[in-house]
Amino acid sequence: MKKLFLGFCVLTLFSFQGSLPIIKVYEKEEKLEKLQRKGFAVLILLEEPFVDKAWSKKLKEFGKVDSRQNEYIVTEAVVPNISGQPVRIYSKVTEKAKQGVEVWMAIDLGTEFITKKHPKADQLEQILYQFAVDIYRSDYLIQVEEAEKVLAKSTREYERTVSAELKIRNKIQRNKDDKKELLEKLKETKMDSIQLVKDLEMNKLEQKQDSLETIKMKKAVESVKTKMAQIK
Repeated sequence: MKKLFLGFCVLTLFSFQGSLPIIKVYEKEEKLEKLQRKGFAVLILLEEPFVDKAWSKKLKEFGKVDSRQNEYIVTEAVVPNISGQPVRIYSKVTEKAKQGVEVWMAIDLGTEFITKKHPKADQLEQILYQFAVDIYRSDYLIQVEEAEKVLAKSTREYERTVSAELKIRNKIQRNKDDKKELLEKLKETKMDSIQLVKDLEMNKLEQKQDSLETIKMKKAVESVKTKMAQIK
């Protein structure tokens, strides 16, 4: 499992290096509070809970947020680059099957909604565009952090296995040295045994020779005693 997760992290990082997501903000109408409202939307290729949580946090920068499931309304929103007066923000986060997560936003200036032809359209589009950029960056940072954790753990495991290999190699070398020493001792013991056998054989010959000399000496002594006994 660890190797599979490491492989997944590597593939994810290479995917990030190879291609970047295309961010496109487009005009769209959505029905919210039983009325069709004109606004803009951006499609984000991330998981819906992650996007929804981040967008909810983003909306709080403009004012108090009233939410109901995936719908958000900021009644008195302060958006300086769009209006000097409080505006109303309508927003919706919708998961699109096999497409991604759509973040939709509409701004009611009180007399009209900001549409593609409105002078402030670029500013509204920029809010959605920048949000998409920021959330992708956050996602990549999380991926990098997870990959770095796995890399650090894998590095520790690698260092541990290298250390274990060194210990095994040292043990093998000690066994070789011990075997060599033992063989030398056996060789010395064998030579000692051969010498002892030779010494034993020599000792037997010496014993035999000494025995003959002893017999001769005994006979000589007996002869002298006999002659001494004959002197009267």
